[in-house]
Amino acid sequence: MLIYYIHLSRDSMWPDGQLAPAAPSRSDEEKLKTRILAKEKFLHSIPDAVRNLLGERNAKKGAIKIFEVFQDARLNKHLFYVLLQLFIMELLPEVKAMREQETKEGDGSGAEATAESGKKEFFRTLSAELFDDKVPAWREKWHMK
Repeated sequence: MLIYYIHLSRDSMWPDGQLAPAAPSRSDEEKLKTRILAKEKFLHSIPDAVRNLLGERNAKKGAIKIFEVFQDARLNKHLFYVLLQLFIMELLPEVKAMREQETKEGDGSGAEATAESGKKEFFRTLSAELFDDKVPAWREKWHMK
């Protein structure tokens, strides 16, 4: 099955052995329509158990907040890299062993400390997005709209 997915991704990126042409860029109007459609589908996919547990209004407000969090390209990119790293660590245990060995050899400062502080900042930002109604400070810090 893994071979099938490797061939599928290869064929989609390099059809007939040539690099696939870039997809045409979408207009802002098309992006907005897609976003609205995705938001509607997301709101309609709230499980009944959640609606009954939290109430219709609270479930909808929570779903909207979660949807809005995933509209940030920087957070999505970071989430993708974290998930990719976890996937690689599970798929290739020798990489995980090498990383653990490097961590043991290190003194706990430098890259390990930076990575740990980056993880803390990511989850702090994520929780601020989910639970605060104000514009988070990190958006102002990086001049994001």
